[in-house]
Amino acid sequence: MAFFRILQPKRRPQDHPSPRAERLLIDARRTAEAYGHPQIETVHVLLGLIDLNRGAGFVTLKKLGVEPARIRRSLMPEILALPRKPHGTAPRHSADCERLLKLAAVEAEACGHTYYGTAHILLALTMTRDQRTARILDMAGVDLIQAQQAARQALAALNPG
Repeated sequence: MAFFRILQPKRRPQDHPSPRAERLLIDARRTAEAYGHPQIETVHVLLGLIDLNRGAGFVTLKKLGVEPARIRRSLMPEILALPRKPHGTAPRHSADCERLLKLAAVEAEACGHTYYGTAHILLALTMTRDQRTARILDMAGVDLIQAQQAARQALAALNPG
């Protein structure tokens, strides 16, 4: 039996979102579709995190004293300003969104996790180069360094020992 385990390929986090992270990403895609956007942007992902209303990423923001409604109010003008697409084409992840998800997977792997979850996504959102997302988090009173530390603490709690 041990021999069989050695031959199994190692699960890589980039291919395995947690069920909540999967729900978040589905909601982000649906939001992009509903507004007619050609791409799923990091602002869609942040809105998905807020609207999920649960998960380690959401709980971390709440512990930092962040009001989800405040982030939502800041997000909506950004979302409404995004370009629209012709009907019938499914939105794809933007380059910024792809980088965000890869960064979440890298953080998950660094934690020894075989999946990435909402706390990994929050951590990646605080580290993203997408200025819109950073500005929105800042306007909502999120100290990015403090949020990174809180997200890392939440991840450490998921991986005791």
